[in-house]
Amino acid sequence: MTKTFYRPELWDFPVLDKILRDLRDALEELAQGNLSPEAQKELFQNLLDEGKPFPKDPQRVFWGIAEPDTMPADGRVRYFYRPTYLAVAILALGVLRDPSLLQTLPGLEETLKKGLHGATGRSFLGAGADTLDGRLQALEIFAQGGLPEFCRQYPDFCRTFTDLLQASMEELDTLLARRKVQNEWREDYTRQAEAVQALLQKSPWKHQIFVYGTLLQGNRNHEHYLQGSTYLGDGILPDYALYDLGSYPGVKPCPGGKVMGEIYGVDDETLQRIHGLEGEGELYHYRKRAVLSLGHLLPEVGVYEYAKGVEESRRVSLADQPWGRPRQERENLVWYAAYGSNLLEERFLCYLQGTAFRGQGRAPESCSDPSIPRAKMLCRIPHDVYFAQTSSSWEGRGVAFLDGTKPGKAYGVAYLITREQFDHLWREENGGRIPSPGSSWYSHQVSLGTLHGIPWMTVTNGRVLAKNPSGYRYLSILQEGLQENYPHRSQQDLRDYLASR
Repeated sequence: MTKTFYRPELWDFPVLDKILRDLRDALEELAQGNLSPEAQKELFQNLLDEGKPFPKDPQRVFWGIAEPDTMPADGRVRYFYRPTYLAVAILALGVLRDPSLLQTLPGLEETLKKGLHGATGRSFLGAGADTLDGRLQALEIFAQGGLPEFCRQYPDFCRTFTDLLQASMEELDTLLARRKVQNEWREDYTRQAEAVQALLQKSPWKHQIFVYGTLLQGNRNHEHYLQGSTYLGDGILPDYALYDLGSYPGVKPCPGGKVMGEIYGVDDETLQRIHGLEGEGELYHYRKRAVLSLGHLLPEVGVYEYAKGVEESRRVSLADQPWGRPRQERENLVWYAAYGSNLLEERFLCYLQGTAFRGQGRAPESCSDPSIPRAKMLCRIPHDVYFAQTSSSWEGRGVAFLDGTKPGKAYGVAYLITREQFDHLWREENGGRIPSPGSSWYSHQVSLGTLHGIPWMTVTNGRVLAKNPSGYRYLSILQEGLQENYPHRSQQDLRDYLASR
């Protein structure tokens, strides 16, 4: 597809209006599923390239067609804010359809967060007498981009936007409860408001379900029941255990347990067919549960909970999941424990996908298997982190190593990857080469034990190196990675943790 968004050199209203129409058409095509994967990637990259931080507040990104200071109020709404509403709606819908984009498309997460923040600048209002009309048009765009569902799944992605959208929707409900919606000139907007309300209440898919047995990709019931449904990513169901019941499995509540599976968006008809397959109400009970996916908690995902008794001897360990996957494939998995800059998933994925981190340093070689981790979980590493060496990529200052000579404690993140990916990461941490035992970088692969029956590994140097404090940029990435994974800890606690290394 051609470049959808650009900023023309000269003000020409027909050209500006065509850019708006092209953006709206792109949103409609994406919502209707009419764009090929290649066209979607080109569209998303176009918007990421053109997102522009606001000079007065760099934490806000806009897709304004011209500078706001040169426009009257109504022009700012139409040519500065409206293209921004359309851009964030397109990007958010892309994430809803494929959550892995947050990890695989560099810059997407940061740009979308700042774009959503930028979109709140006028509280979604129009200008002058068009205050109500402007808000209804903004809400219509957000509805088409699935932003109510996006904010429900990722409420803290941009809390400012989430809260404003919720308040705007509640205000619309209140206005319609009075039976008549009018602007300050007493012009009637009731029919338009009702149409927008209906769009806001419509999800891009009616239901999200977590499957863990015969409905998994490659298993016998997948194609017949889930063909045409939207794959939303791999997931982990916490506080449940998986049991092998013979030709199919079942899950039961189990504090501390974990079940691996896949998440799908399905419509009413598909859900009812799956209810029939699972014997819902007799053999299984359909429950709404929170499921982890790519580090995010999805709060209301349908899960089929086995209704009968089980023998504990039939429990399936996490090492033997997902159900139905060949043991040879499972035995090839490793939990990689990250404790330095790879705490930040964006940074870690650069090693697998062969991209330079935020334009910094060399781009590593791409792994022959660049797929994202199958799962991710927090872990406390039983050794201390310290800073050593001199890294040209990080201001000539120290980077993180693990002191494996004595017990300690460090914040970590475990990524479930293949042994091939782990070996590739080890080489890239050493400049793309297998290091010699006497190397002064990450010379050793270290076993930390097992997690749920799967080897738990990391890399460090075999001896304790001379310490060298880290620079500001490296510490800021560690702080960002810690906040991404330990949001329940205060920023000051995390700063104190880094300062104590």
